[in-house]
Amino acid sequence: MVLTVPATPEDDVFLYDLYAGTRREELDAWGWDEAQRQLFLSMQWNAQRMSYASRYPEAVRYLVRQVERDVGQLYLDCRPDGWRIIDVSLLPEYRGRGIGSELLRDLQRRAASAGAPIRLSVQSGSPAKKLYERLGFRLTAESEPYSEMAWTGD
Repeated sequence: MVLTVPATPEDDVFLYDLYAGTRREELDAWGWDEAQRQLFLSMQWNAQRMSYASRYPEAVRYLVRQVERDVGQLYLDCRPDGWRIIDVSLLPEYRGRGIGSELLRDLQRRAASAGAPIRLSVQSGSPAKKLYERLGFRLTAESEPYSEMAWTGD
């Protein structure tokens, strides 16, 4: 069973490690040493947080938990005109286990009850795009390298 709980400032270490894990393959390809990697990740992490906070000031960051273990995050902005998934990510070792599907299906149930569409942006080549398509999200716009998608419950 997958649960979500609001993140607190004490969760920042986990959230940073999660972010770093999502960039691991990319950074491995660059061949940087550990100091370069950490400097880059720290700058990017802080820039992302500031950008999200300014664009989505009412958004809530949730920890995704499975069996009492933090395995990911869901960053969600719920507005009267619809919900936006700002970020959803899982630790690498928890991907491909159905956790994301369960999390998104639960979110779809809640959004349907609220009469709200769900929107998101995903990198065009990301494996997550196929997951979103399987769950009924449809392409609404493309601006490489990102695809905008929406789920309306129809």
